[in-house]
Amino acid sequence: MKLAAFVFVLSLAACASLAPRPAPPQVALDSISAIAIGPASAQARIRLSVQNPNGYDLAVESLEYALTIDGRPLGGGVLAHPVTLAASAATLVDLDVAADLDVLGKSLDRAVRRGALPYELEGSVVLASGMRLPFHRRGEFNPLRSLLH
Repeated sequence: MKLAAFVFVLSLAACASLAPRPAPPQVALDSISAIAIGPASAQARIRLSVQNPNGYDLAVESLEYALTIDGRPLGGGVLAHPVTLAASAATLVDLDVAADLDVLGKSLDRAVRRGALPYELEGSVVLASGMRLPFHRRGEFNPLRSLLH
C-alpha cells in the first residue's frame, strides 16, 4: 500500500512537470512621457503594451527591459509591482526609466525630420512561478505622437 501511494505521488509530480510552457508575451512600446528633466538626464515613463497570447491569465512578478531608440540605448528598468496579464488580451504597463537626455534630444530631432524612429525592446517577464519568458521586439515609434498625448 505504501508503495502504491509513493508511485501515485511520483506520477503526480511527473505530470506537473509536463505542464506546457506558456507562450511569451508580445511586448511593444506604446508611449514615452517625460516626468522630470535635469542637466544630463531625464526621468521618463515608458508605457508598454503587453499582449498575453495564452488562453489563461499570467501572474507577472517582474518585468525587466532594455530600450534602444534609433540605435542608441535609451535606458532600462524593472517593473515596480506585480501585475496580472489578462488571457488573450493586451495590458498597458507603466515603467519609470532614467533616460540619457542626449539620446532623447537626438531622437526628438530625428523624429521631427523623419517621423517614426526604429526601436528595439528586449527583456524578460518573470512569472510568479519563477519561470522566465524572454521577449524581443523591433518596431517603429513616433515620439512626437506620445508627447502630444
